[in-house]
Amino acid sequence: MFDSTPPPGSPGPSTRPTIPDAISIATELWIAVIVGQIVAFIAQYDSVATSIRDQVRDSAGDLGADQVDLMTSTGFVVGTMVVATVVLSAIPAVFVLLTRAGRNWARIGLAALGVYVAVNALLSLFSDIEPLWAMVPLVISGVAAMAATVILMRPDSAQYCKDMAEFRKPKPPVGYPTPYPYGSYPPVQPPVPPAPGVYPPPGYGGPAATGNPDELRPPTPDAAPYGVGGPASPPAVESPGAASDPTDPPTDRPTPTEGPQNQ
Repeated sequence: MFDSTPPPGSPGPSTRPTIPDAISIATELWIAVIVGQIVAFIAQYDSVATSIRDQVRDSAGDLGADQVDLMTSTGFVVGTMVVATVVLSAIPAVFVLLTRAGRNWARIGLAALGVYVAVNALLSLFSDIEPLWAMVPLVISGVAAMAATVILMRPDSAQYCKDMAEFRKPKPPVGYPTPYPYGSYPPVQPPVPPAPGVYPPPGYGGPAATGNPDELRPPTPDAAPYGVGGPASPPAVESPGAASDPTDPPTDRPTPTEGPQNQ
């Protein structure tokens, strides 16, 4: 079997990985956690409103009576609780969305947040909560958060985040060749050609052939291959009046100046 996994540094797969069941179940459990926390917070309106009013009066200081009355009014208290509920619900919701998108750091952060919610639910069993029924959504959300944490730490959840990280890697444009083959960056440089041979070549003359620097001059007409006896020398031409070769055949043809003699 061939390994179809692309080498490190290569573009990621073109098909988006499917969300595994572990991630789906964990994010659904976190919806239950968020809803349970909202219900428990609203159920404790009386105790929360009393706590806010007490803090305003204790820290009033130089505030006037009108400002203290405004900050302890029902509208101000309800507005403060709404803002706190939205902020505390938006934080885990963002982590849930990023976890479904395959962000590994969001998966780990959501698991840590689940541990915090579970510990807080456990401590609420030993505290005075009014009304008592508000403890029910707290406990349910704590159990759901702990279960989601365990599921998020499973190997298939971690593998999904790794696959999504590979998928998000930039890919070369379609129809254009990749600049480098997979696994060959930086590109392999071609071998350096060998150094050229000695110039001028032996037999031509010059310091490279004889070691004499005075021989840096062009070849003379008498030197091979241009001189007599060389492979490229032209045939010798005899000048008029030169002695004939004894091997030449005799000729009996009269010259133009020869004629019959008078008897």
